[in-house]
Amino acid sequence: MDTAERIDRITKMESILNSHAAAAAGLAAALDEFERSQKSYLLLRDYYVEGGYMQDVAADNEGLLPDDLPRGVLSEDAVFDLMGENVELAIRMLELATVVIRDR
Repeated sequence: MDTAERIDRITKMESILNSHAAAAAGLAAALDEFERSQKSYLLLRDYYVEGGYMQDVAADNEGLLPDDLPRGVLSEDAVFDLMGENVELAIRMLELATVVIRDR
């Protein structure tokens, strides 16, 4: 291997090192935020599953809530979709973790 090829290889590996280090730092920050958010998410999930949600939807349907109240949470699809996304993200994290551990 000549010097030019060696320099190209080192340059490429340096780029991979820096890129992956940045990706790892970004993932760590995102995981920290996601983990902190889980407590609040569980409150939302329980609200949706255990009945408070249905009571609030009924109140909205009866016109008991102010017109200017943000009510995205009363959309059945919004919460349900978020619940599915939460599970899919957890599965994705497990699958990626398995690949990372196997390829170490």
